[in-house]
Amino acid sequence: MPNVWFMHRRAIRPAVLPFRFKQSAQPPRKKYIPVIKLIKLFAAILVPLMIGAFTVVTTLQDSNSARYQREADLTRMERQGQLQEEVEKRQRLADLE
Repeated sequence: MPNVWFMHRRAIRPAVLPFRFKQSAQPPRKKYIPVIKLIKLFAAILVPLMIGAFTVVTTLQDSNSARYQREADLTRMERQGQLQEEVEKRQRLADLE
């Protein structure tokens, strides 16, 4: 059989406590709820923004890399053309001699 005095004491005890203790007994989270909601909102917005920023930065780097590669290819092709002309010129001179 449960202790009747304990049950009765539990039921009365909150009513007997002074008003200031009741306020401090409440969880202090209520005043932080807007802050927590703002942090959650910020975190929810931050993930897509970071993905978008990563995509933009990666795209810009790839386009710059492709431009530099094209310039390098053009320079190499021009150099190969010059070398080929020199080889043909030497070949003609060798054929004339």
